[in-house]
Amino acid sequence: MADTTSPPPSYNAIYQEISPAKLWSRRIFSGITILMVLLAMLFCLIKGKGDGTFYLLFVNILISCVILVFLLWWYRTGDLVEGKFWFIVLVASVIIFQCITTDIFVFNHTNPGDEVTTIHSITLQTANLTTKKPPLLHAATQSMIHSSDVNPPIG
Repeated sequence: MADTTSPPPSYNAIYQEISPAKLWSRRIFSGITILMVLLAMLFCLIKGKGDGTFYLLFVNILISCVILVFLLWWYRTGDLVEGKFWFIVLVASVIIFQCITTDIFVFNHTNPGDEVTTIHSITLQTANLTTKKPPLLHAATQSMIHSSDVNPPIG
């Protein structure tokens, strides 16, 4: 006969190092980081054909990823204690921010050698000078200073 008094397996599950929810959140965060890095590297390589400075951005992202790989390796081997995983998340977040700013720079950068071919014309509208209205400050001060407003002497 089966033991019916034991709780469901999810209540007393034994996890080796990390719960499944944390494991999946780490995997999703890692996937987002890898996707952002690959896109930023791809954009730098494609745009690098016209401007060599984008290759430097590619190398910069590559070096940042090497640092992250070393941190992950140290975490795996136990050199980085398990409680310091927040540091890996911090470094990965900085790399994601670096990839976002790289993408913005790649798509908004113009080469200094490119000529500007568009000319913007600005039309200014002048005020109507035919009316002789006094300025607001002048009109306000004129109504305050009259001879009838002066206090007569007492006596």
